[in-house]
Amino acid sequence: MAAATEEEFTDAELEVATILCGLKKTLRARDRRRAQRLLAAPELPSWGRRRPRSMPEEKPAAPAPVLLPASGVAERDGAASPDTPLAYPESGGDDAPMEEEEDAKKPTSHDQWVQEQHGVVASLSQENAHLLTQIEEYRARLQSSRSTNESLKQLHKVKREEEEQEQARKRPRVAAQAPGAADPRAAAALGLDLNEPARAAEEDEQARAQAQAQAAAAAAFEYYRFVQRRAAMEKAAVSAGARRRRLEILRAKVACPLVSSRPRRAG
Repeated sequence: MAAATEEEFTDAELEVATILCGLKKTLRARDRRRAQRLLAAPELPSWGRRRPRSMPEEKPAAPAPVLLPASGVAERDGAASPDTPLAYPESGGDDAPMEEEEDAKKPTSHDQWVQEQHGVVASLSQENAHLLTQIEEYRARLQSSRSTNESLKQLHKVKREEEEQEQARKRPRVAAQAPGAADPRAAAALGLDLNEPARAAEEDEQARAQAQAQAAAAAAFEYYRFVQRRAAMEKAAVSAGARRRRLEILRAKVACPLVSSRPRRAG
């Protein structure tokens, strides 16, 4: 009876029945192999690490399509052979690269890089021109302060010479009045007291001391102004030197295409 029943089915139907009977065992074996593979090489956690960089692999040329005969097409449309009970699509699975990641990894075009470098060079040239203008202004101020200091020195020298000439003119007059003042009767007639010093000499000394004090105060004020200007110019020169150094560093980065001029992001 069983033999008669088997004869009622075709060979293709018997092959399909054999595949269906072993399907459960095949699926379990596939899950078992996957579990063993995961235990052998556990997956590393995704937090706290970065994906290693890798060069995009060149895809091989697609092979020419193979024309299958009519019998092969019929077999493919029908049941699979016992040697290959399951047919899976040729997808890369989890390891297949995504198109979005490939687009993100594409380098920027050369024209865009050239435009960025031109913008950097233009900004550096503008900053350099501004620095040169500031340097010229500071030099002009320094020259004006030096000329002012020289003119003040000349005025002080002329004033000192005038004071010396005035003292030289007063000395013969005092010497001429000294013999007459030595006579007590002449001094009494003139109403002079020989015990007191001459008032003219005291007034001259006071005037000369006052003039010297004023000259010293003016010189001290001018020196203070000169020191302040010099400190400001030195500070400006230091700032200009630092800016010039930054410009040289940026020019070196622009000249070397391997060094990126963009600031790096932390993390």
